[in-house]
Amino acid sequence: MQSFTKAKDTHTIKENIETFMQHCQLLVDNHYELRKIILSILSKLTWIGSHDFGVKCFFTLRDLMVAGKDLEMLVMEQLNENVIKEISDFSSKDIPVSILIGLKDLVSKQ
Repeated sequence: MQSFTKAKDTHTIKENIETFMQHCQLLVDNHYELRKIILSILSKLTWIGSHDFGVKCFFTLRDLMVAGKDLEMLVMEQLNENVIKEISDFSSKDIPVSILIGLKDLVSKQ
């Protein structure tokens, strides 16, 4: 598998991921019309295992859920559509670790 991050050190990658997550939160908070799109993107990116990117997406979605009932429902809708329905196509041993960690975190924080 080709890595697109070879030239960057781990610290820089983690900073870039954190910046991306902060930008997503700002977009959701400040641009109501983009909420569903950003939540969809974040939920689809939970499948990425590299550099804990998918887990960070779950953490961001979890943080957004506490902002209000409407946002919680939108997050749950996107997770159901882009994660829960998708894992039904996998055998239990093939589900990515990032998904398992993220779902466990969501359940334990509720």
